Amino acid sequence: MNRIIFVFLLLAVSISAQERNHWNIMGGTRSALMGGIVIGGVRDNSASFYNPGALGFINTSSHSISSDVYGYSLYRIKDGAGDGLNIIANDFKTLPLMASGLISLDFLIDDLKIGYVLLTRNKSALNFTSRVELYQDLIPQNPNGIYIGNDSFIPTFSGEENVTAQYLVSQSSEEIWGGGSLSQKINDNLSVGISGFGIYKTYSFRENINVFAVDTSYFQTASNSLLRYQDIWSLALLVKIGLAYQNDFIKLGLTLTSPQISIYGQSKVAGILSSQNVLRDADSQSGIVTPIDFTADDRQQDLFAKVKTPFSIGFGFETPITNKLNFSFGAEYFAPHKQYTVSEPWQKTFVLSLGSSKDIESNSAENLKIVDEFKSVLNFGFALEFAASEVLKTFFSFRTDYNNGVYKQRNNYYLGFSEWDIYHFTLGATFNDSRSDFSLGLGYSLSFDDNYNQLVNFSNLQINDEIYLFNQPKKAKLNYQDISIILGYTYNLE
Repeated sequence: MNRIIFVFLLLAVSISAQERNHWNIMGGTRSALMGGIVIGGVRDNSASFYNPGALGFINTSSHSISSDVYGYSLYRIKDGAGDGLNIIANDFKTLPLMASGLISLDFLIDDLKIGYVLLTRNKSALNFTSRVELYQDLIPQNPNGIYIGNDSFIPTFSGEENVTAQYLVSQSSEEIWGGGSLSQKINDNLSVGISGFGIYKTYSFRENINVFAVDTSYFQTASNSLLRYQDIWSLALLVKIGLAYQNDFIKLGLTLTSPQISIYGQSKVAGILSSQNVLRDADSQSGIVTPIDFTADDRQQDLFAKVKTPFSIGFGFETPITNKLNFSFGAEYFAPHKQYTVSEPWQKTFVLSLGSSKDIESNSAENLKIVDEFKSVLNFGFALEFAASEVLKTFFSFRTDYNNGVYKQRNNYYLGFSEWDIYHFTLGATFNDSRSDFSLGLGYSLSFDDNYNQLVNFSNLQINDEIYLFNQPKKAKLNYQDISIILGYTYNLE
């Protein structure tokens, strides 16, 4: 049975959520329109997040910023549930991106600033479904189907069955950062700063596969049911150190972001695999065929969970091309991390059989453990800022958003399931007067993959690995697009 359970867990596939895309959501009135490409040139209090060193260069004594996004996402996976079985889903989203503030402490120490920030670092939710109904001779005839006495049997599953197959996957994740910053301007050209963040993260994932084949002549059913479920929350801390430099020709920035330091977290995990009238055992002497119905079933909660994030180093610059046009570039390297255990269940029997000559026992600690791992990625982007007038500025930006998830075939659950590399474009404008700034922008994001794994394979249904009524996933074509409206407002208190 160890082999059967191993195959059960390999059925997990990678679909999209943005919890492993670290450049997905960017906030700030100006910074959002710049696509977050502001490590070198940020000069508002969104610097608490992007580069705390730059806070020291802000002359305004105190102000606050908020920005929000309203978006529509479309997911299309050609052949996602099997040949000719496309999966299409959409999602409307409304989320606050960032609220932040700045307070000058010049009355204590010259050029000393403190800042605060609250931002949505990640938020995503999606639901995919697929259903197939057909008539097919899926289940081999069972010559010993119904016992009628006198050592006589009525065969069952002779001919076509009424087959239904249904797939459902749902995911949601949210990550909120809140923190404070301290920045000191060393001289007119150099400033340093540090930010500390508290992080609250939630992640939930549920996947269901159900296949039923009904012998309508004798009302016998063969079936598979599979459930995978995770629910995690965690609290953590991290630190970002920033260095900012400027002269008349260029603005430079360098940031170091620590790995996440876990404070506490909990998880729930569940797994179900049931098989009825599919796996069979033939007696070596009598030849009588006996269906083996079994259920692998466990759910555990209040498990300790520890979530990690990578160390990163960022660099950026901003420089004028003309007296009205500025160019910005930014990049951030995210370090890899070897596989670690997020949450480990207690030792419990995972598979219970109704009795057979086959060994079909396994353990929850082996099969429901949650692990995580990430590879190194380097994101980069550029932005253009054009001063159309004294009160109007326009922006265009592009940035990569490479996914750092590692989803190997392995005998565990894993944290996250995204493997999409996303590309972001932003176009917008800011309007300002003496006390406030207002921003309006349009964002467009896309991802595509012509070598993507199917979520499930319901085409040409057949028995696989003795117990499954569906096939191993093959290749599909992925297309993801997102359109969003970005709104921002800055109010200068002085």
